[in-house]
Amino acid sequence: MDRYCLVALIFDLGLFGYASAVWNKYGTISVVGPAFVNREVKLKATPFYPWGCDVEWKCMRGGSTTFQTMTGTNVKYSEAGSFFLKWTATLEYNNSYFYAGCITNTTIHTQMVYLVMKDIVGHCGALVLLNQVIRGANVKLGFFPSDYYIQRQTSAIRTWKKDFQEVQLRNGSYEEDIVSVYFYKLTVFNFDEKNEGTYTFKCNFVGTTESVHLYIQERPSYPILGPKSPDFNTTGCIYVYGGSDVYCKTDNGTEPVQVVLLLGNDSFVLAESKGNKGLYRFHNVHKHMAGQSRRNVTCQVSYAALETPYEVHGILCNVGKQIGDT
Repeated sequence: MDRYCLVALIFDLGLFGYASAVWNKYGTISVVGPAFVNREVKLKATPFYPWGCDVEWKCMRGGSTTFQTMTGTNVKYSEAGSFFLKWTATLEYNNSYFYAGCITNTTIHTQMVYLVMKDIVGHCGALVLLNQVIRGANVKLGFFPSDYYIQRQTSAIRTWKKDFQEVQLRNGSYEEDIVSVYFYKLTVFNFDEKNEGTYTFKCNFVGTTESVHLYIQERPSYPILGPKSPDFNTTGCIYVYGGSDVYCKTDNGTEPVQVVLLLGNDSFVLAESKGNKGLYRFHNVHKHMAGQSRRNVTCQVSYAALETPYEVHGILCNVGKQIGDT
């Protein structure tokens, strides 16, 4: 497997419960929603183009050195161009690596995703944000009851709270959906500033969950790739000379924002320039690309609120040498 990106997707209570996808040239893979021990866990793989084959899921459990195909009672299905795997994950799947690949061509596969699961602690359960908080979007909170709560839920009275006040359901702003005995969902419609605050779920006789703080997240702007040549709109060309940089510029996104520069088959994670917010530079590109030409160059901006990264493309038409180079 080539250059796997190992990403721990840890869903902390009181923090956001979404995850960015791990990607490579074949597609992306991610954990959908929170991952709790002895609860349903869902993985999602999205090819960038049709693979033309059946997809299989591979897992290397913690402490093992080999990958095994996920079989048995695991549910595998496809939907809207993506592939999914879901199963009730016991503790043995904690700290495991997963990837999805083509069953007839093992060179076609996603990167790996590293699964870290959490226990549901306390007598009440866990409250988790299920999607990014965006102005005007429908924001969803998930309550995952503990085993203790499930065993006693016939006599339980539950209450959603915001800033310690009871949330009034079905008033046009909030709606509860009981998905299963293991999962309750609260939807906040058309989220704006009046909905910002601290949310909890009260289980009455068995206590209250930890709180989740909701505030509006701003998307980053569509990136700009430079330096552009005067004929960029017709040629897509970028010309780089000795000592100059290639840069990506994107504004406004609430942290964390990840910016990656793709040069041909190579990728580089860019750091934000100090004192120049939103500017990400690849310094002295001639040292890496001197004498080469006609290489595809892509600025890619990944953000939790984006289903797929923002991308802007160009062509590195010429890389000149620095004065004094031979």
